[in-house]
Amino acid sequence: MFCMKTIICFLLLSSGFAMAQNSARVVDVRRNITLSDTDKVFKDFYIDAGPDAGMKKGQTLVATRKVNIRDATGSTNIGEIVIPVGELKVIAVYDKVTVARQTKLLERDELPMLEQIGIMTGDQVELKK
Repeated sequence: MFCMKTIICFLLLSSGFAMAQNSARVVDVRRNITLSDTDKVFKDFYIDAGPDAGMKKGQTLVATRKVNIRDATGSTNIGEIVIPVGELKVIAVYDKVTVARQTKLLERDELPMLEQIGIMTGDQVELKK
């Protein structure tokens, strides 16, 4: 027979695992090589989520980046913040992968600065609200 603490621990771990599975992130970035200055540049982002995660062609996604904030010495972790980076439009959905194209980078006027400008591998994505 299971004790109540074991059951509660199992439920908490299971819900945490489910939440981790629902978060989609950029796993690869590809862009075309243009042969002239007039060719259009495309930047595609491969996301580790498919139709089971609710991805549909034509949806707009927002890419965000988790940034750890440390004190000036780097020894004390102050906390983690999530910073919006840009918007993507879903152009194709496959079994376990969604391909989205960059449509807009967000201005930094009223958002925190980023060390690396632009959407990149590891950024989280969510449906635009």
